Amino acid sequence: MQRSRTDQGADPGVDALRTEQVRSTYAHLPLTLTVVITNASLISFVLAPVARPALVLGWLGSVALLSALRVVLWVLHRRLDRSAISHPAWAVLATTGSLLSGIQWGGMPLLFWALDSTYLVFFALVIGGMCAGAATVHAAHLPSTLCYVLPASLPAAVMFLMRDSRLDIAVGVMIGIFAVSLCLAGLNYRRWFNASTSARMTLARQTAELAEMNERLRAEIESHHATAAKLQQSQRLEAMGRLTAGLAHDFNNLLMAIRGSAEVAAHQTPPGAPAPRFLATIMTAVGRAATLTQRLLAFGRVQTLDPQAIDVNEALQAMQGLLTTTLGGLAELALVLDRSPAVAVVDPPQFEQAVLNLVINARDAMPDGGRITISTRICELAEEGRAGKFVCVAVSDTGHGMTETEREHAFDPFFTTKEIGKGSGLGLSQVYGLAEQSGGTARIESEVGEGTTVSIYLPAAPAAASSLSAAPRSRTVATSAETHVLLLDDDKEVRDTLAALLAAAGYRVTAHASAAAALSALQGPDRFALMLVDYAMPAMRGDQFAAEARRLHALAPIVFITGHVDTDILAGEPWILRKPFGVGDLTDIIEKALLQHAA
Repeated sequence: MQRSRTDQGADPGVDALRTEQVRSTYAHLPLTLTVVITNASLISFVLAPVARPALVLGWLGSVALLSALRVVLWVLHRRLDRSAISHPAWAVLATTGSLLSGIQWGGMPLLFWALDSTYLVFFALVIGGMCAGAATVHAAHLPSTLCYVLPASLPAAVMFLMRDSRLDIAVGVMIGIFAVSLCLAGLNYRRWFNASTSARMTLARQTAELAEMNERLRAEIESHHATAAKLQQSQRLEAMGRLTAGLAHDFNNLLMAIRGSAEVAAHQTPPGAPAPRFLATIMTAVGRAATLTQRLLAFGRVQTLDPQAIDVNEALQAMQGLLTTTLGGLAELALVLDRSPAVAVVDPPQFEQAVLNLVINARDAMPDGGRITISTRICELAEEGRAGKFVCVAVSDTGHGMTETEREHAFDPFFTTKEIGKGSGLGLSQVYGLAEQSGGTARIESEVGEGTTVSIYLPAAPAAASSLSAAPRSRTVATSAETHVLLLDDDKEVRDTLAALLAAAGYRVTAHASAAAALSALQGPDRFALMLVDYAMPAMRGDQFAAEARRLHALAPIVFITGHVDTDILAGEPWILRKPFGVGDLTDIIEKALLQHAA
């Protein structure tokens, strides 16, 4: 079977040119047919007195019929789409129409051969004008030009050449020369049309390519702006992290001294006597300050997390009582939890704090009451740098909602819409920081008057992480004045406070301000059951002191205390206590360390 022209790999540019040639022919068809009908009517009017009426009307009717058929083709051509217009059949129909019209006009002098020479010369002039017009309007499509000019002119030329007079012969020769000239002119015009059309199509194609490039460039610019915004956000996070990390150690040391002193003072209060009211105020203020620091660290993504695989459904159900109490009857709480286990990798205490922050924010957004819904679902994310399966925890309220500006800045530190004294502006920042540091993200959806939904996306735990909780370990608590503790801290207020706390808990304490003095004590006659060592100290860090102490064969367990953020060096150490802490936290970790060491 013969392969089609497209199958043979025809040049698309050539096909486009041919389509434009045919389109130009059909575009000029109304003008062409108007001239044909007008001239045919005038000739019939001239011939009516001298020729047979039936012959004149027959010729005029054939011209009108052919013109009507070509009008129908023109209407159909205008209504078809581009792909149908390019079909080769339209070129064949256009050429056929020109050929039939040319035969009609070329045969007209033969029908009226017997008329006077004056009429025949008139016919020659009319046919010459028709051929010139056809060469003009059909010049883009050379087949249409040739199929009209040659059939219309050559019969008249032959007819004149066959007559006896010199005038008739001269007219015949002139008609032949004129026909050849029109054909050559049509050929030249087609070349010009092809060149100009090719240039126009090339320009259109290049314009389209340029527009596409501009669109890509615009998209890249928008992407660049988005990346720049993310970079600025990241830089703000980094700056906040550096600032917070730099202040955290000293600030936590101050909090440690304040809290420890308050607990010592409370411990020294006589039994049965109420603790002074200001001690309770101090403890509350220290707790709020410690929480504030943790939120700053969470936003800056520099806090130390202990990610674990937890079923957030179970965690939320366990928190339901606390959350209901927090709402205080001001709003209704509903849990809509995924039926399958929603196991995520996250720091449990930080997750609970984040949910609590979101519920408090939702409550404050509904001063007249409303409904808070906490829902969970498993979803997939496919973002740059964040792809895979996630557990989504969404907290929705029916409150007043947020404006676009408020949504854009909701996660910024210290941004709040609450009244002065009713919010630190760090609740959502802590939520965002926890999600990002856990490998997920957080999003806000809100409309004014339509409520707000804050969604936390946390990485889903691998399927192998089926054991989500461990049985509580049993331990014995036994402290004695014979338990000798070596305390090493360069900060005098913290050191004195810790010594007082340890003494109040029943431990025997030897405190030192420098690593050198502590190392000398280890080489002395005293034997220490445990060492309590500050991490960040001048001259020698806590981990460096521990290495030297262990080299001296001091086998006592070491508990590191620190208010510093960057403690990755201590990743392998089992006992780390972060400031500020209470006497209960201190005695608890000491007992655990002693118990494991004894085992």
